[in-house]
Amino acid sequence: MQVIELTAKADIERLREALVARMADPNQNPYADSDWLPEMFPKIQQMPGVRFFAATSNDEYVGLMMAFEVTPRGEFFLNGLRTDPAVRRSGCGTAILRQIDAQLAASGAKSVRMGVASWNDPMRTLSEKKLALAPTRFCGIRCREYDAAAAEVPIRTATAADRDGILALAHADEMVKVTNGLIQSGPGQFCAASAAFFDGMIEKGCVYIADGAAGGAIGAVAILPPSPWADAEKGLSFVAGTDDAAIVSLLTGLRRFGPKPGDQSSAESIPAQIFGYLPFDTPACQLVAEGKVDGWARHSKTFEDVYGWEAGALAAAAK
Repeated sequence: MQVIELTAKADIERLREALVARMADPNQNPYADSDWLPEMFPKIQQMPGVRFFAATSNDEYVGLMMAFEVTPRGEFFLNGLRTDPAVRRSGCGTAILRQIDAQLAASGAKSVRMGVASWNDPMRTLSEKKLALAPTRFCGIRCREYDAAAAEVPIRTATAADRDGILALAHADEMVKVTNGLIQSGPGQFCAASAAFFDGMIEKGCVYIADGAAGGAIGAVAILPPSPWADAEKGLSFVAGTDDAAIVSLLTGLRRFGPKPGDQSSAESIPAQIFGYLPFDTPACQLVAEGKVDGWARHSKTFEDVYGWEAGALAAAAK
């Protein structure tokens, strides 16, 4: 088996027809139910910074995975590992990951991240037992209710003048500590919580602040990047605050961006929403889980286990 990178549109389209489209069949996809990839693959094909890798055997496509370059450059997030049923549990998935890791490292990548749904036992076994990777657990959190009154809550868009205060709060906050420095760069994608990442989000106008009570200091900060998956959806990448009251105030104010009745994302099966993954044991998730933030909900069963490593480490470990 060989893993190759596909760069020609015709080859990527052939991969879609030969393997991705088959994942719509519950008997073919690894979930034995519905698979998001066939529906979203055409949109992913249009996204910048995505690299497509295919596993081939006897000139047939038997596996695939995508690598999304995230901010800052040099970091990649892997997603969408799929294999033909005929080669599953034969080491194909492990080989795909190691060969992609080697190719990313050879092209100058510095870090690689990968998210795995907590209920995906085969993939978690591969990651933790075969590849010896340690996970950081995130959980889904969402706002699905618009509230007109939220516009009266005093929050504001961060500017460059807020940078030092944001960084000080973020890196002192439990959220960064418990994630080994990982942060969600966009819905379902993760990178390092570096100054460059925060600078980019501030410049794009994606960082929101609730000022504290004392002297205009920052009370809480949140990042809402646009979703790459659905036009009417916003991500929720980060929430940190000096205390619970500041976090509740900021999340309440963010409901001004929640979907209004009848709003629909570009993918009709996905309702418009604000959605993201936050570390399971951090204050924002706990406050939502305890019902202390109206209009927000936390997933009780679905989690994302995020793995990270230095580019090239998986390939080196196999030698």
